[in-house]
Amino acid sequence: AIFGLSTFISSYLIYNVDKRIGEDNLQHLALFTDYGRIALQAMEEENPSSKHKQPFQTLEFLIRDFQDYDDEDDVDACVESMGPYLERILESSNRDTSEVRDQINICFEKLGVFGLTHPGKQVPKPKYNGDLSCVEPSFCALVHRLATRVFGTNSARPTAKELEHEAGAVVKKRIAERYITSADLFEYVRQFVKVFHDSLNGDGVFPEAKTLLAAAAEANNYNAMEANLASYKKAMDLVCGVKQPYVALGKIEESHKEYLKLALLHFDRIATMGSKDRIAEFRDKLELKITEMKEDYIANNANKRPDILRFITILLMISSLVYLSSSMLNIFCWPPQTLGFDFEYADMCGGALSVMRDVYLTIFVFIVLTLLTSCWGSIGPLLQVALAGQQATPEKKNQ
Repeated sequence: AIFGLSTFISSYLIYNVDKRIGEDNLQHLALFTDYGRIALQAMEEENPSSKHKQPFQTLEFLIRDFQDYDDEDDVDACVESMGPYLERILESSNRDTSEVRDQINICFEKLGVFGLTHPGKQVPKPKYNGDLSCVEPSFCALVHRLATRVFGTNSARPTAKELEHEAGAVVKKRIAERYITSADLFEYVRQFVKVFHDSLNGDGVFPEAKTLLAAAAEANNYNAMEANLASYKKAMDLVCGVKQPYVALGKIEESHKEYLKLALLHFDRIATMGSKDRIAEFRDKLELKITEMKEDYIANNANKRPDILRFITILLMISSLVYLSSSMLNIFCWPPQTLGFDFEYADMCGGALSVMRDVYLTIFVFIVLTLLTSCWGSIGPLLQVALAGQQATPEKKNQ
């Protein structure tokens, strides 16, 4: 089960074998090559016109205690001899594993092999304390070449030779032609572990390739749904999130339609594994969850709406206070003695009254406009219905 799980979640799988690549080692890959064959067939049935990549990325056979090197001290020659060795293994005429050999070539994008010589006579002994001076120099050189071949060179200024042999082969994991994230990987592992657990605890046999493909499809479609939910939320947070001020309901609806469409389009590009009915179920779940999120955004946005009633009450109080003050001031004002404004008491009193009237009239007009604006969401549709009815009446008369 661990070997199978490693195959499914690894972008670079190192298959550790002893002394040589045997027929039993190839047979261990039979289930996963069968999975790869079924996966390719399913993708071709879904989209026959496009070319699909292999379901697995890289398989490297790592041979311990390899004994077929002509000169173990010549590291370059040893590495170059690995290619012909792998070709001989994969071109074997053994009928029992001929189909597996063919499927290995089809299911993995890259195949490789690397042989490590025996580390030395002192290493296997119980008294060995890890002293590198006891390890064969050829083994150390091959380990260095293998490590840099897999992970890349750590040299600040790599030479041309280092760039050629030590570029690094580990890449991001890709499933269904899409690079997966850490959250995606968790869901794939969860689905695969569940399949292995149910199979081994049920009839005690290894799960079939179709079951594993169904688990991969389930994880892929779930990840597609979650990724687009996150994208929708990120986009809507910029429009009407917690940190945003109150926005009009129409803007929320308009943004929702736009981002819902984008989420569904992106989901359709990612969710390409499994039956169409199962994909449609995840798509419907995505749309339902996005709709529920929209309702939450609308409710939270309503809570940020200014308290119109309290605001208008304060303005009315100010307006009333100004009106009462102007009325009282008017009692103590009398007509001016001169025609021009010469800063006498009557002129100053009249100017103050004029300013007060302008203030409470302005406040009153502002209150009316505020009420109309806040109620437009309810009045607007009624006016549209009324106008539509008036336009329909002449048409009926003409008929």
